[in-house]
Amino acid sequence: MKSNVCKKLLCLALSLLCVLPLAVACTEQPEQPENQPDQPPVDQPVTPETPTDDPQKEDQSMYDYVAFEDVDFSNLSNFKEAEGANSGDKGTIYVANHRIFWGATGDKVLNYDMTKFAVSLQGLLNRKTPTLYIDEGQSMNWFRFLRSFTDAPLYGMKKKTLNDFNALLNAFGEQIKDYGIVVWDPSVPATSNLATTVCGADDYLPVMYSEDAASLYQMLIAKFGADIVKMDLCGKFTGEGTVWETERESTGSAKCDAYVWAIENYLKAEKCDYAHIAYMTDFYPLSAKGKGTYLDNSVYETYLPSQDYIVANGIFTFDLAMFGDHPATDDPDQRVGLDYEILKEILLFQYETNMGEFSQCIGFPPFPYKYTDQQGGKYDAVMAEWTTVEVMSAYNIAVVADCPGPSSLYNCSIYAQYEGQVDYSQAENRQKALDNLPEYDKDAYYVFIYGGDYDAVSWTYHLAANQAWQDEKRGEILMAWAFNPNLYERVPMLWDVFYHTATDNDFFIAGDSGAGYVNPLLLLEGKRKHSDLPDGLDEWESWCREWYDLLDITITGMILDGNTGYSHNSKAVLKTYAEFSPDGIGVWNWPGNDSGTTLFEDIAVSGVAQDSGFTRHDQVEAAAQNVVRFIQAGRKRNFYPIKTNIITPTMACEVFARAQEILDEQGDDGYIEVVDPYTFFAMLERELGK
Repeated sequence: MKSNVCKKLLCLALSLLCVLPLAVACTEQPEQPENQPDQPPVDQPVTPETPTDDPQKEDQSMYDYVAFEDVDFSNLSNFKEAEGANSGDKGTIYVANHRIFWGATGDKVLNYDMTKFAVSLQGLLNRKTPTLYIDEGQSMNWFRFLRSFTDAPLYGMKKKTLNDFNALLNAFGEQIKDYGIVVWDPSVPATSNLATTVCGADDYLPVMYSEDAASLYQMLIAKFGADIVKMDLCGKFTGEGTVWETERESTGSAKCDAYVWAIENYLKAEKCDYAHIAYMTDFYPLSAKGKGTYLDNSVYETYLPSQDYIVANGIFTFDLAMFGDHPATDDPDQRVGLDYEILKEILLFQYETNMGEFSQCIGFPPFPYKYTDQQGGKYDAVMAEWTTVEVMSAYNIAVVADCPGPSSLYNCSIYAQYEGQVDYSQAENRQKALDNLPEYDKDAYYVFIYGGDYDAVSWTYHLAANQAWQDEKRGEILMAWAFNPNLYERVPMLWDVFYHTATDNDFFIAGDSGAGYVNPLLLLEGKRKHSDLPDGLDEWESWCREWYDLLDITITGMILDGNTGYSHNSKAVLKTYAEFSPDGIGVWNWPGNDSGTTLFEDIAVSGVAQDSGFTRHDQVEAAAQNVVRFIQAGRKRNFYPIKTNIITPTMACEVFARAQEILDEQGDDGYIEVVDPYTFFAMLERELGK
């Protein structure tokens, strides 16, 4: 790494080459992070400023270079900006509180429309350089982190606050006119997703058609003129005749016709990103037929905040049922299995465009609103999850499972531009553990704590980084944090903080089922269930190895198989995992089942029972009783992975302390020995090899 002296000289040279600050289209107002106007914004003319020399402009060369290592990490909930962070030498960063579009009016549909428009605009603006940041409260802590050292992406950018929606329109009026809009049809909710795909591919901003004078559509027409409309999807999909702008016969469903149009005009035309696909809830929950509740109350369950990243990367977006044996609940008059057929057609094009390599699916089946027994379907939410992962796995697509609780995350179009500053190495901890393996004690219950479920960017950001990782007792108990490594793509700064602030008792492993959520058994040729594609294990190995190598991960804590059987019964699957998980493999088991332990090519493999542990919603007493029940059920050797879900280290300390008390009260001579994951699997390997 360059010395600080060299970096100071580099910063001085760059400061001499800086261009004038970007022109702005509205005057800066005092910050009002929770501004919630009661009425829709009043239209005002766009009044762009003429760029001029700024005599007050700060000279960045006057500030000392601040390295990542100089950041104060003592309070992770309150990062501090480095001196010179707001100099303006690197341009302007606009900050808008999300309340200026979500909750800005009493009209839920208008709030939805404004939010979708704003995050899509953010995605387009942030493609080349960070331009628009969304303040949703805790995101401002990460905003400060991104300005806390000189090489951070937002350091040196002048912050300008947008205090209402009209200020947003004014600030980016010229860009909005250049982009234009794609008008989607509220009577065909699927067109809201089509508009996202169009926006990512053609740069047209999505707006819902409405004749209401207070609507966003009418507001934009009045402000920018009717020629702002670049594409109109209204009335184009009827479920009859020939699908608009294609030669394909109608499916009989307006919803599915809409996706046929998108397949023909965007997927087949290779206008979308080949490495991603997005499963986003469409407008249905707020439509006349929708019955959703989450969407009415929480922006984080709308999937809208995540769409800046989807637009920025031109990702094809869909919302289709995963079941083939009954009609989709949001389109009950369609032919049985039609949604499922269209979904498989989309995934096949994605597979072919990506030449068989692994893609990622961002999002999750919208079970609070559609497709499950909650809305008249045949199956429950768990089955919707598992079937979705089955279908994706059959087409070499790993799921980034941003599911409800929360499902969404703002600002990934900026977060993804962060460049890592940390050496992601666990070599020292690994070697220390392997060099100091204790002798096996038959009276010990050897436990490692699997800290999940972090196969979602939204959960890892909201629930891990902002809550569990900041717990005051982190470091007092050995924990294996199961952050899926591919999540690094959208929130890389989290891994810098995780690795830099990890204690000697914090370890990093992969969660379900590695670098993304798949069912590995459905990668086997002839066993793919939803496709007849060739074997995908080699592609999965290559994909996982890249992410595991980046973050120095050598243990897969849990392969999650769902309804597809158990991976521990497949030599081909275990051989694949052995290539990138040489220090241990865990395999999920159904509740009530436990496959125990085995040795595969000198690598320890342990069953991870679904009901072995506890979640953040459990009471300490009940959780401790469950741990005792599991370890007393017995294995041939006393090694027990305890699966936890979104717990804090404080809860872990309390549960295992209470579990030991219960053992003592029962007169059990055994004692719980919590160990790190390297020790757990290495000791297990040694004992199984005897």
